[in-house]
Amino acid sequence: MGFISFEEVTYRYEENDTSAISNLSLSFTDGEWVAIVGQNGSGKSTLGRMINALNLPTAGKVYIEEDLTSNAQAHKRIRHKIGMIFQNPEHQFVATTVRDDIAFGLENQGMKREDMLTRIERYANLLDITHLLDKEPHRLSGGQKQRVAIAGVVALEPKVIIFDEATSMLDPVGRQEMIELMDMLSKKGITIISITHDMEEAARAKRMIVLQAGELAADGTPRELFQNDALLQEVGLEKPFTMRLQERLKGYGHSLHQPALSERELLDQLWTYHSKK
Repeated sequence: MGFISFEEVTYRYEENDTSAISNLSLSFTDGEWVAIVGQNGSGKSTLGRMINALNLPTAGKVYIEEDLTSNAQAHKRIRHKIGMIFQNPEHQFVATTVRDDIAFGLENQGMKREDMLTRIERYANLLDITHLLDKEPHRLSGGQKQRVAIAGVVALEPKVIIFDEATSMLDPVGRQEMIELMDMLSKKGITIISITHDMEEAARAKRMIVLQAGELAADGTPRELFQNDALLQEVGLEKPFTMRLQERLKGYGHSLHQPALSERELLDQLWTYHSKK
């Protein structure tokens, strides 16, 4: 059993005749960075909410370590382990300053004031928002708001952070900053589950899960799945920009060594290709 396990899980919203998740079995290992992708209505966000016990299975079982999400008495333990960042960070703000907003969850855990202040400073520094601590969250830029929302979750020191379309409302610079933050948190051993439409974001993960109509369509590394043209066409997903550009270059007779998932990989391969000319 993985750190998070789904065993033949089905979920149906009361107002719908069809299931949002259908007979799904999969697991997540502690420390992974997993991207969950698929078209609208594929079940991505439903899956994320089931991990945090916000949605409970209609059938089957979801385990977070030894705890079943269907056990109401386990919800406090589960939500201590699982943090969640939503599409609109303003939905997570509860206080008038950034400092107080980060403190809110720590106070609910009954943390001593001196320990709380130390932790706020630690994670404000980690996320580069120390200069924002006395600002009003609602007056910040989109990227700053997401950093503050993440700080409020990371300060609770969860084992898992779910990013539910957390980059979708950001501009390209903000999206890139958010992806770099996910990378940084992943390298610190936090399990990252990224629910996204952004293929550049998905390409940075170590594992990619593709959902289609609530069912598991594919599960593998981004490099493997983005080379599966038949799969991408079937589920309606496109390749990251770097791979599309690489294919255009190939059409002009410039074939690089292997598929490049990131701009850095593409630049490295272009440099190597140029040096051999």
